[in-house]
Amino acid sequence: MSEPHQVYWPTQPTAVPLTELGWSNVVYLADARPHRDPTMIWGTSVELDGLDEFLAEQSRRSNRMISIVHVLMKAVSRSLTEHPRLNCRVVNRTVYPYTSVSMVVPIRRPSDGVVDVVFLRNAEDLSLADVATRMWEEARDRALIVTRNRKQERQTSPFQKRMAQWGLQFQMKWIRAIVGSCFWLTSRVRLPSWSPWGREMNGANAFVNFLGFAGAPPMIAYKPSSLPTNSFSVSVTMGAPEQKAVVHDGQIVIRKVAPVFVRVDHRLVNGHQAGQFVATLKSHLENPWSLVESPPQADRAAA
Repeated sequence: MSEPHQVYWPTQPTAVPLTELGWSNVVYLADARPHRDPTMIWGTSVELDGLDEFLAEQSRRSNRMISIVHVLMKAVSRSLTEHPRLNCRVVNRTVYPYTSVSMVVPIRRPSDGVVDVVFLRNAEDLSLADVATRMWEEARDRALIVTRNRKQERQTSPFQKRMAQWGLQFQMKWIRAIVGSCFWLTSRVRLPSWSPWGREMNGANAFVNFLGFAGAPPMIAYKPSSLPTNSFSVSVTMGAPEQKAVVHDGQIVIRKVAPVFVRVDHRLVNGHQAGQFVATLKSHLENPWSLVESPPQADRAAA
């Protein structure tokens, strides 16, 4: 179910001291005009040979279908917990740490292809089964809304449909006119989050996206986009897994491999710290048993 609207401050009131950031990050803070690009993108690959067995076991235990998207979300939240420097945001050339790990995840409605976003707050406190439950409930609620709207549309007259279309056009023009001001304000003032728009613009640090949908082409390179707000300091995108030849102990073997691209903010971390985060994320994805509280003894010994 969707979270109730609640006024809260998503970041702590005390800023990160500039002395802890390092000179290179402070330079980016001092000069991060629109023509600058203070982001780094690190592409890597993860081997997912044991993922299918893990998903089947976790689905059986939780009586809830666990997918690769849920594992990716849990791996990102765990990695941000282990690397808190990345769980921050920039507000007016000042770095503020978030009070919790929150993320935004896009979901595609199969009925009409429209992409919605799900805001997940306090993700570090959710188990893998909790993440799956929340995402399936969000997908169900959105499907019910689409079904209800289509039913109402069939019952309306052509005049009412035309008026509704005009109203939608006016709404989109209003959003286009006001959203620029919202981005400008949230990038310069530390504001509370209470509305869905506010939570998505300044309440989440991570944007997690899985592009391994049916029919997706092989992903060789990918540059995650960045909105004109400084909220999403981390963006993680995974492509579809493929069977590839890799080298293990000097032998060429076939493994299921998926590409992962991570965009991070250079005003928060340097390249070495970004690489450490990517390495942690890669480790959790390749060993998904590390994301559950009590893995079986056999799998724990094998890990």
